[in-house]
Amino acid sequence: MATVKFINITIKNEVENIYHFIFNFGSWSKYVFKKHPALKKALDFHAKKDRVNFIKKYASGYWLKNQKIIEKSRRKYEKDWRKVERKFFNELESIIGTKFPKNKKISAYISINPICPRFFNKWSFNIFNKFDTRRSREIIMHECCHFLYFKKWKEMFPNAKEKNFDAPHLIWHLSELASPIILNDPKIKKYLNIKAGFYEEHEAVRIGQKTAPQYFAEIYKKSHNLENFIKIAFKIINKHRNLFFLN
Repeated sequence: MATVKFINITIKNEVENIYHFIFNFGSWSKYVFKKHPALKKALDFHAKKDRVNFIKKYASGYWLKNQKIIEKSRRKYEKDWRKVERKFFNELESIIGTKFPKNKKISAYISINPICPRFFNKWSFNIFNKFDTRRSREIIMHECCHFLYFKKWKEMFPNAKEKNFDAPHLIWHLSELASPIILNDPKIKKYLNIKAGFYEEHEAVRIGQKTAPQYFAEIYKKSHNLENFIKIAFKIINKHRNLFFLN
């Protein structure tokens, strides 16, 4: 059985991720600035070295000042997660139709970054340090669902390239629709206690008279298993690919 290991992120990785969402994935920078308005000053620098140094100075100072609070969050997340981990993983394996690798360790890195990226090749993800336990549980379930979903995808499509599991690729879009749909399955939702949310961008996409989450949730309900859902849903999202803000 897999297990989630809760670890404090390194400053090096903290800086790399914050830099990425400010300068390489700029549409998400608003979420960083909302929690850390002082980081807007990074935009005043033109050289990457100066930007990185500014973010590093800010992140190091924030961690030093808030270390005890962040550690308290780490312990809180872990305590809450252990209540549901085994039961959730059993249900998830049943729904997705594949198992986690034996004794797999999934790393959850506690971060001051409000955006929570995941890294399939490392089976790791970041989690913001200021969530309540309902939100932290949703994030952990969402990312663990991604890992098992993409494992299933590779079993179905052995030639799939892992780079296509990330934005802005169409496979990524479908995964971001599929994960909350799976978490809202009654078999899973009983462990979540809240409704799993979708990206605002996906809520804005309409296929016929339905939003994209509504449309694909109906396909999920009609599918006998996740493999059927993937086959049907991928054909449909390909048909409507122009709606999914692809580069």
